[in-house]
Amino acid sequence: MKLNFCTFLFLFLISFSAQSNVVVDMTTSTCTSWSAGRIDCFARGIDGGLWHKWFDGRGWFGWENLGGQLTSAPNCVSWGPLRIDCFAKGVNGSMWHKWYDGRGWLGWENLSGNLTSNISCTSWAPGRLDCFVRGTEGSMWHKWFDGGAWFGWENLGGNLTSSPKCTSPGHGKLNCFARGTNGSMWHKWFDGRAWFGWENLGGNLTSVPECVSPAAGKLNCFVRGIEGNMWHKWFDGRAWFGWENLGGHLTSNPECASPGPGKLNCFVRGIEGNMWHKWFDGRAWFGWENLSGGLSSSAECLSPAPGKLNCFVRGNEGAYWHKWFDGRGWFGWEGLGGSL
Repeated sequence: MKLNFCTFLFLFLISFSAQSNVVVDMTTSTCTSWSAGRIDCFARGIDGGLWHKWFDGRGWFGWENLGGQLTSAPNCVSWGPLRIDCFAKGVNGSMWHKWYDGRGWLGWENLSGNLTSNISCTSWAPGRLDCFVRGTEGSMWHKWFDGGAWFGWENLGGNLTSSPKCTSPGHGKLNCFARGTNGSMWHKWFDGRAWFGWENLGGNLTSVPECVSPAAGKLNCFVRGIEGNMWHKWFDGRAWFGWENLGGHLTSNPECASPGPGKLNCFVRGIEGNMWHKWFDGRAWFGWENLSGGLSSSAECLSPAPGKLNCFVRGNEGAYWHKWFDGRGWFGWEGLGGSL
């Protein structure tokens, strides 16, 4: 996969974002897992529709056209076995919802809103969904499903210059992060009873924050700094620490996953277009490791089972590519087709 116009455009946008007020989000796909070994991936096709490819533990199936008219990357989550909920911005600026209930796909359902960002949804319990977006005035807005009905939109304030990134470190808990107008990372959280923040966590970001919870009550956030390095800030359950400079030379948002308690694996696109890997084994950081490839997007990575990792990217020709770690070594790249 050689450098082409799309790659040069990608590099231009990354360079421009470091000088402008709103960071570029190069996310193109989303993947989720509702059981060990199961993977469901979704992407916006060149026709604007939502396309679905899945792995059942033995082989890949799809692409399946799920329709819709998307103007953002999709965001899909699973709150239990055989359940998937997908969200995207439509041509009217609203958030649209399509879901799989174990028997078939339902929707599209118009959940209204006026979005100016990609969507970040998470689930802290079966039947529970919380979705967050940036609105036209720059605030963060929240819509949630309690298992029976949708509520919101709720204005949570702030002045965002990135898509929000939200995660749940435990039952009833929510933590949201975004880049503010001053370039810092800002934090708003829900403790199960009420919202708190916004809290300024410092830093100088040129990416959407990437935050994961490797254990109950713990949070680890990663961003690209103005010099192109990856920076790390973490919460140990009592206090925030960092920023820690983890080096590298990023031309994408970082993408991180936790394949087990205390473990962290981060993936980025390097200046030559390859995917690079840095990991924490619970005691120390290792890498950067060059995993090759020819990326024209940020990576999308998840851990469908303890010790396993699966990463997906868009190649320079627009197809979907897959690289995976089985607990002992890396395999791929495997071409999964498609036209993203």
